[in-house]
Amino acid sequence: MDPSDLAIIRDLPGNDKCVDCGALNPQWGSVCFGVLFCLSCSGKHRGLGVHVDFVRSVTLDEWTTDQSDIMKAGGNDKCNAFFEEHNLPSDSTLKERYTSDIANHYKKVVAAAAKGEAPPPAPTPAPAGEKSAEGESSMSLEKIVRLDEPMTYSKAYAPYLGFLITFLTQSLSVPTIGIPYVALGISTYFIAPDHEFLRQVWLTSLVLPPLFLLGLYAFALRMYIKNRQPAFKSAQNLLWERIQNDRAKRLEGYDIYLPPPEKKESASPKQGIIFFPGALVSQTAYSPVAAKLSDAGILVVVMSLEPTRIAMDVSSCHKRALLVMYEVLTLGLDISVDEWSLAGHSAGATMALVLASKMAPGIGKLIMCGIARDSFGVSPNFKTSPTQVLIMNGSEDPFVQGKTKEQWQEFQNLLPPVKEEKDAKAAKGGSEYVTIEGGNHSGFAHYGPQTYPRPDGVRKITMEEQQDAFVQKTVEFLFATSAEQGKKKD
Repeated sequence: MDPSDLAIIRDLPGNDKCVDCGALNPQWGSVCFGVLFCLSCSGKHRGLGVHVDFVRSVTLDEWTTDQSDIMKAGGNDKCNAFFEEHNLPSDSTLKERYTSDIANHYKKVVAAAAKGEAPPPAPTPAPAGEKSAEGESSMSLEKIVRLDEPMTYSKAYAPYLGFLITFLTQSLSVPTIGIPYVALGISTYFIAPDHEFLRQVWLTSLVLPPLFLLGLYAFALRMYIKNRQPAFKSAQNLLWERIQNDRAKRLEGYDIYLPPPEKKESASPKQGIIFFPGALVSQTAYSPVAAKLSDAGILVVVMSLEPTRIAMDVSSCHKRALLVMYEVLTLGLDISVDEWSLAGHSAGATMALVLASKMAPGIGKLIMCGIARDSFGVSPNFKTSPTQVLIMNGSEDPFVQGKTKEQWQEFQNLLPPVKEEKDAKAAKGGSEYVTIEGGNHSGFAHYGPQTYPRPDGVRKITMEEQQDAFVQKTVEFLFATSAEQGKKKD
């Protein structure tokens, strides 16, 4: 957030303390209500779902002008006074408070004030048994779950430009490119100022690379927009069903799938997975796999990579993963996690690998599917780390089968060595490779057909069979390795 905007917001009446619990110096804000709250209450607001509130850090996150204007038009005392004036019960829970018709109306009041418009008229109370106009006018959670609008060029150019810049800065060496430019410039304008050939070379070298990058960006933008993969309707229906049954939540930045009540306490140790989707694939497409894993007693978090649907910024993904681990404790889910694991599919598996190498030994387990390539950013010490790694690929996956023996060996060299059964007690970390016979690349989620960057192979088993094999092996891997480690500690 812009420092000048933040100064204005902090000076608003009541903004020196949390709007909900009164803790001093709140660092988190509500984009919808224009209020500030503490870290603990921020998790509770996130737990309300994206259809109720959006939460941002006033010091760590970027804010748009419209979002900052809402914060400047709001204020903690203003919000509380509005609720009191409209007779919102003071003993109402946080959920009742912010999901009420009064709260829905206040969001409109603040939004209008931010635009310099007159406040909307108060809603007419709905007859008993009918939904209020406020509830009908706002986008329902069901619509948000099912919404998968095509990406337009106007929406895509800025985030994908950021992605391209990140990719280039991580892939290219600035000195390697910059030193020749500087040397050529010096030779042109100082050593040989009248040398026409050098001058033309210098001018050409200034023009052609930007044109090449512009063309590359335009081509990549078109491919990324054209080849986004929405989730099948069956996956959308499953997620919505789980949300209705309090077995899943769609929060800002991720979906969370909860174990059934009878397994929340019975599973030991309690397992949690943070899963990164494949490139351009909707997070909802992984709901069948995530739901089955949660049925086995595992808490599953599927990260959202919107709007680009590409995991590229390692620092951002690292920060978000750590935030998820903390927020699970503050969402009021009545569940704890003893061991966190990272997982991912395709490009998402690459990001999980990079993060696991940086977070070891804090992250003890890594599950990857649809992956067989080297990855920049993997710590060279990861090969000797205590991390347990499970790699699962389909036998009909062209992204895996198309790799040469040397490329496959290069990928394996990034990971802890294959753990033989006889060495299981001696080795700290180890890797296990599993081939799902008849499976392909896209069969780990409910989307497809996949044709970019190359056509997918044809499955020889059903999608459900491939996903069941993945779930079964993942459950065995998580609980078996935890049992082994427990025996070693004893």
